[in-house]
Amino acid sequence: MNKIRVLIADDIEETRNVIKKILNLDKENIEVVGEADNGEEVFKIIPKVNPDVVLMDINMPVLNGLEATEKITMEYPSVMVIIMSVQAESEYLKKAMFHGAKEYIIKPFNYNTLIETITTTYEKCRERQVKLTGSAEKVRDAKTIAFFSSKGGVGKSVLAVNTAIVLSKESYKKVLLIDMDLQFGDISMLVNKYSEKTILDAVEDGQIDSYENIKPYLYKYNDNLDIFFAPQKPEAAEYITKEAIEKIMKDVRKEYDVIVVDTGINFNDSTLYILDMAQKILMVSTMEIISS
Repeated sequence: MNKIRVLIADDIEETRNVIKKILNLDKENIEVVGEADNGEEVFKIIPKVNPDVVLMDINMPVLNGLEATEKITMEYPSVMVIIMSVQAESEYLKKAMFHGAKEYIIKPFNYNTLIETITTTYEKCRERQVKLTGSAEKVRDAKTIAFFSSKGGVGKSVLAVNTAIVLSKESYKKVLLIDMDLQFGDISMLVNKYSEKTILDAVEDGQIDSYENIKPYLYKYNDNLDIFFAPQKPEAAEYITKEAIEKIMKDVRKEYDVIVVDTGINFNDSTLYILDMAQKILMVSTMEIISS
């Protein structure tokens, strides 16, 4: 089972910290992907962190838990909301369910109660989704951002690396950084990893037909960022065809929110393919790397 991605919504920071500590005790199955201190913020964060479950306090400022739950149910029906409250009366439970909550949990709660509530709710709702749609998986379709320059030494690779890191850490996106400068790629140098596997290894081993096969060749920079390094020798580029790049991009795009590509400083078939498919192209042309 994939980790259950949880967003914590409570206007009291101390409470959020306690919940995080509890959930972090079960890191193998649960991942805290974000937190919010009011209902409106929850609604804004959801598309950025793609949670499976929102732990929602019933009483919050700006937009209370019930109002936020109703809004989430309408806009993000695959997201499950579990209401948290100190009120145990059945009237509160009815209100929570009426507004779209999938479960209700009473504060204060212990480790077993919280973990069991989250996992049981998740499994039950996913089972219903499978019966209705035939699939329980969220379908990703990564946005591709390409960094391009017609000359070297302008800071293109530095910008690509920093962009990928910021997206993975501050925007909670699942990001893949690909060094597509197949002749002179230096992202492995920028992150101080010289002996990791590369695109060439995956191609030569015939392991580019699925994401599961490609995954062992990726370097995990942090929980939300993987890196696919360019070959270490310039002459290796000739063994990586446009068709191989197309297969790789097709395999990985459903597994990430964003793919950041550092292209080569040429207009070969692979570079043109990336530029053609990218939703955003950042052209770097300045002579001074410091100005980047």
